[in-house]
Amino acid sequence: MTATYAVVPTGGRDCTVDSLDSITGQVDEIFLIWTDPAKEIPDEIRDRARIIRAPSAEKNISVWWNTGLAVAAAHAAYAGQQEWNTLVMNDDVIAPAHLAKTLDVAMRSDRESVPTGPDDLLGHMRSERHRLFPGIRPSLVYPNAFDDRWILNTQPGHDSVRVTGWCFMLRGEDWLFTDPRFAWWWGDTDLDWTARQRGGVLCVPGCTVIHLHPNVLTHESEELSSLARADEIRFREKWGTA
Repeated sequence: MTATYAVVPTGGRDCTVDSLDSITGQVDEIFLIWTDPAKEIPDEIRDRARIIRAPSAEKNISVWWNTGLAVAAAHAAYAGQQEWNTLVMNDDVIAPAHLAKTLDVAMRSDRESVPTGPDDLLGHMRSERHRLFPGIRPSLVYPNAFDDRWILNTQPGHDSVRVTGWCFMLRGEDWLFTDPRFAWWWGDTDLDWTARQRGGVLCVPGCTVIHLHPNVLTHESEELSSLARADEIRFREKWGTA
């Protein structure tokens, strides 16, 4: 399996440790982006990941993601890796034990090391992926949180499903980064639509994650809600729709 790095921004919520534990052992390295410079980092978090402090106190999840993506790319370059995956997760996501392997198979189904036995789950998924989308080289993959379909999108625009911004995987060597103009919302959709214009975006069944607190931080904070409203305006300006 290709090297996989996880990027998890957090200011240290009660769910963070469980989230980190759910991907420990699935990825080669966890880069935790500590987003609150006014708070001390608890030892139980520090012991579970490599800590990268956010470059400022500004609330901007695109900058946090980009910080982690850049660190993962530098780590891959130092290790001499030409290919790598970057799994981006919220700190309130609990991953199934096979998440990283499943998304890797979806991203890179031509890997010879992937098992292909008839009773092997990953082998079955690899065969199904190849049958449905031969020759497709997606730049972004994400768990299907809605049903059990494989869904490929190659054109920007509205669809029945959209990227799960709380959990997705990027093809590292495609050098995709988020637009820092989107501080809180819409950055994931912008990344999704951009990736569709590269190699495509693939929605993957069989690896649904548990998302513990969807939108809670935004709805409980007028500051974050205001950022989200401004992000929608910027998205409309950039893409002509939202």
